Amino acid sequence: MSHYATCAVKLRDADLLVAMLGDLYGAEHVRASARIHESGAVNDLTITGYSGAAKGQIVIEARNCGGHFGGMAFVRRADNSFGLVVDNMDGRRLAEHLGWPAGTHEQFAQRFAQEFALRTVQTKMAEQGYTLDVQRADDGTLKITASSAVSSYGTNPSSGGYSL
Repeated sequence: MSHYATCAVKLRDADLLVAMLGDLYGAEHVRASARIHESGAVNDLTITGYSGAAKGQIVIEARNCGGHFGGMAFVRRADNSFGLVVDNMDGRRLAEHLGWPAGTHEQFAQRFAQEFALRTVQTKMAEQGYTLDVQRADDGTLKITASSAVSSYGTNPSSGGYSL
């Protein structure tokens, strides 16, 4: 029996989240609440699936994200972060739809959070003039190296890296 499960991830940037979902699934399939930028706003959009309904401020129906049972909802929490709600039977399908390794709904949520973190780092670093080289290890760990073409001392590149 399937049911909706809230996964233990926290996503904070609503605009980046909507943009990422649009890139992954097509902007025409992403429904975002008109109240998405209101602090503490109500989760006013609904997706309905095999196991009932789930509410969120950002939703994608199952047929548009590779799911079979439910789809995805992003729920606004009290701390203003978004939590991911998916049908527990759809984790494998949601991952396969994106070409990611199949797994449980929690594994899908963790991979989604990792991809969101990567996009956040890419956006913030690009704003500061850095380019990133991203390498994914077999275990899924990301190694990110940031480079700047010009340092304050001339043209020597500066770089650093860390793992997600």
